[in-house]
Amino acid sequence: MTIEYEFANLNTALATWVFVANSQDRQAAHTCDQVAVAQANFYYTPWQFLNASAGAREYFNFSGDLAVVARLAAAPSEAAARASALTPVFPGRRYLAFAGEKAMQVVDLGEDESSAVTVVAAPSSVNPCNLSIDWYLDTSRIGITEPVLPRTIASFQAGDTLLFEPTTPGTPPPRLTPDQLTGARRYRAPKQTLRVKVVLRKQPGQDAGYSFSPPSIAA
Repeated sequence: MTIEYEFANLNTALATWVFVANSQDRQAAHTCDQVAVAQANFYYTPWQFLNASAGAREYFNFSGDLAVVARLAAAPSEAAARASALTPVFPGRRYLAFAGEKAMQVVDLGEDESSAVTVVAAPSSVNPCNLSIDWYLDTSRIGITEPVLPRTIASFQAGDTLLFEPTTPGTPPPRLTPDQLTGARRYRAPKQTLRVKVVLRKQPGQDAGYSFSPPSIAA
């Protein structure tokens, strides 16, 4: 189900970053025995960057359709040349990432006991390299898990929670850690919601804040 968001910036000179929450962001990767892999990290990348102009009004849609790109955790030029195609993925299914003859491949292994999307890096006999997994909502990147070592599993569970973070105008950072977003405003739309209005405003003597219609349910 697609939700249409209407965003209004009433009276501030602040921009807004919107991130898609990953409930797996504190355990970016794990072994088949569910042991966390300390080297792996999850980073958020801004999904939406909303206007900083007072009186601005924008619209965007949240569909929940996820996709991944698997690439080598290497020099950017080499990683881009060997990256997989953008591959749709679905919650509750496991995928295998491995090095093909010319590019990385992502294939569906079938149902998984987890309700998240899980991507396992092929063993070192097939894939001797560390990988980066780029997570997408439709065609916009929303997160990165890296490095994903051979025989380890990267997870993403988007659910339906968005993170709203006010910020000064400028170029969004390429990535943020979960700790950098602990103060972001969380929003989860009630079931069967088709439209949400988000307002950023600043009251006298207060910091700028968001209001949502309908209100968020517990995330």
